[in-house]
Amino acid sequence: MRKFYVYLLSAALVLALTGCGSGTQDVTDSTQDMTDTVVTDSAEADEDESADENTEADAAEDADAATEETEPELTGAEAAQAAADELETFKGLEAGLYDLDHNLTASWDQLKSNGTITVEDGCVTAIDQSIQGALVLSDEVTSIADYGMYGCGYSYVILPETLTSIGPSGLGGSGLLAVDIPDSVTDLHGLMDNGSLLWVRLPSGLTEISKMLFAFDYNLVTVIFPDNITTIGDSAFCECYSLENLSIPETVKSIGEGAFENCTFAEFSLPEGIETIGDVAFYDCKGVENVVIPVSLTSGLTVRSFSHCKITNISVAEGNTDFDSREDCNAIIRTKDNEMICCCKNTVVPKSVERMNCSFSAAEGLTSLTIPGKLKVFTSGVLAGSEIKTIYVYDEDTRQLIVDKLDDEDLSDVEVILLEDDNAE
Repeated sequence: MRKFYVYLLSAALVLALTGCGSGTQDVTDSTQDMTDTVVTDSAEADEDESADENTEADAAEDADAATEETEPELTGAEAAQAAADELETFKGLEAGLYDLDHNLTASWDQLKSNGTITVEDGCVTAIDQSIQGALVLSDEVTSIADYGMYGCGYSYVILPETLTSIGPSGLGGSGLLAVDIPDSVTDLHGLMDNGSLLWVRLPSGLTEISKMLFAFDYNLVTVIFPDNITTIGDSAFCECYSLENLSIPETVKSIGEGAFENCTFAEFSLPEGIETIGDVAFYDCKGVENVVIPVSLTSGLTVRSFSHCKITNISVAEGNTDFDSREDCNAIIRTKDNEMICCCKNTVVPKSVERMNCSFSAAEGLTSLTIPGKLKVFTSGVLAGSEIKTIYVYDEDTRQLIVDKLDDEDLSDVEVILLEDDNAE
């Protein structure tokens, strides 16, 4: 378009210069008019082209923005796997600090010389908590001290195969998204308070998940267990709200006190071979609906092991010598003293039960309870926090026992009704 305008200008100038007499002035005037018109048209054309280019650029930006807005954010297991995949991309890089685009921002020697990280006899004892990105540790590192790398802002850390131990809170309180603990580590602590942590692989030689190892890792979704874990320590997964499904290894023999307290997973199973469960082990796990106690579990189980769980089905496997669910009662009864220690909204109290020491606090919608036998014990926790307002009994001593307990606990709004016989409605 511009070449065409230039050609017209050139032609007009030639006519103006070669004209004669009074015609020359006319040609000159005509040429000036044409020049003005051509310049104006050219400017307008440039503006049009510029406008077209801006419109195209705006359209491209809008398309990019629309793509970003509509692209779904990864959550749960997908987000955890994405973090694990990103962690893999930093493996094999030389020791140092990298940004998340994999650009080296400081070598290992620089990190040590400027005091960003302190290593003493192979042990990381201190680190600048403000570092970001991904940190690749050198092979000279053999251990991480208690709180040695606590509170760092990095998203990933690559641990060397020379590492053998991580002290309490050694990798805690950080911005880690995923971490792969090398198989060389046999003494593992210190992954608590990692609120961003999504994915963890534990070393193959590990046999015990230590006390509070993952406590308060609120967003932890995926834990890859080794095949030979035998012990899950006290409060090991306390308040790991995002654990979706819990697959307890078949090798586990013991689960400690509060090990999964306040978790929200909906599905889990106790492996055949487990021998003991500690107090409040699954306390307030509101997503749990089904509990099966295997034959091997014969100790440690208490009234609070599953307290405040919204369970609908409970059973004890046939052959268990310490606990039972007689008459399909949907409860756990300690066999030796006929004490009911775990109940739910669908529990039917057998006549043979002599001691009530469970909690109906999570039995939503349950407003009445029938106790057909003669009780020796009725604890205060049975009704605390529940919706039960009416209790039917068949024995006067049992009625008085419960009334006295209700008075002690200021539960005067609960009515205890004595029925005349087993067939009364």
